[in-house]
Amino acid sequence: MNFLKAKRNFRCIDCNYCNEAVCPSTDECIGCGACFIACPYNAVDMVKSQATAKIKINIDGKEACVPKKITVKKVSFFFSFKI
Repeated sequence: MNFLKAKRNFRCIDCNYCNEAVCPSTDECIGCGACFIACPYNAVDMVKSQATAKIKINIDGKEACVPKKITVKKVSFFFSFKI
């Protein structure tokens, strides 16, 4: 399954605005897109990425394997919940 991941492009001037001001996870990209939206230089692209590590979650008796560090909005997709 493909997911989106942030990747800096050639416009990046290493201002670190994406990491310091908006990124909810400085350890690993979770694909939320906050840095993509916030970058004043349009220096972040969202690219397809294969998820590798998975975790099992259980909501209302339904179990699924989802990528580790997935956002709540993306988890709702697996369970057909609307947020």
